[in-house]
Parts: sequence; structure tokens; C-alpha cells
Amino acid sequence: MAISYAKLGQTNADLGNLQQALTFFEQYNLLEKELYEAFPNNVSFKNGLAISYSKLGMVNLTLQRDGAAMTHFENYWLISQELYTSSPQQINFGANYAESLAVKAAMQLLMGGKTAILGIEKAATLFEELLQNTGIDYYARKIAICRKMQEGAVDLRASIIEMVSF
Repeated sequence: MAISYAKLGQTNADLGNLQQALTFFEQYNLLEKELYEAFPNNVSFKNGLAISYSKLGMVNLTLQRDGAAMTHFENYWLISQELYTSSPQQINFGANYAESLAVKAAMQLLMGGKTAILGIEKAATLFEELLQNTGIDYYARKIAICRKMQEGAVDLRASIIEMVSF
């Protein structure tokens, strides 16, 4: 059910039906919370919960609900950091942690923070390591988004959405 809600949410987000996407992503998040609470040792459920927070953050940011977006992105970052710290060899945990770090820092910049640029730099470094270790071009695109964010001559909202949308 959780996967179905995630796919329905993503489809509606892609179609521009943001309120409907939000409803489906909220259901996705609720089910992932229930799964994780029932099976706290299952890292797949914990990772699903982290991703559900990123989806909620993306839709709320698109709807210009920056406070709600920040809360969801912070939850994404916290869980991703825990997963990465406990299993640094898992490439997807490293990628999610780097993405969540960049997004959290960019949100801080969007909301007026000044020291957040260091988080974006750390995320870019993590993506560079992932690119070097895997050769997957996907990470090069993430690095490019981080670099644009660092330069400051970019629409942060659009860059954050781009970061979490693929």
C-alpha cells in the first residue's frame, strides 16, 4: 500500500495535481511510519520513511508552504543521517544523506540563513565521492545542482525541487 501511495503521489505531482499529490504522500508517510514503528530494525522501512518525508517536503515547497517543507526536509535529513552513519557502505543511504543535507541547507538559505552554504559544500563532496566510487552520472547532476546553489545566482526553490525530484 505504501508503494502504491508513493506512486500515486508522484504521478499526481508530475501532472501538477499538487493537492492530490500531497494527500497521497501523507498516506505514504503514515504507512511508512506504521511499518517502521512495527519493525524498527528494518532499515528498508526506515529508508522508506525518510523518502516519504522528502516527498512531503517537495510538495509543500512547491505549494510555497516553506515552514512545513522545512520540517519534512529536516526529518528526511535526520533519518538519512542515521541510516548513513549506521551503514556508510550502503550507496543509497549515502546518496539520500547527501541529498537531504543539500536540501536542508538550501532551505535554510531560502529562509534567510547564512551559514547553510557549508552543508551544500559537504553534500557536493559526498556526491563527488559517490560519483568517483560508482561512476554513475546521476551524481554528476546532483553535484551540478549543489554548485548552482553555492553560486547563489539560482532560484533556490526550483533547485531544491529539482534535487529531490529525480
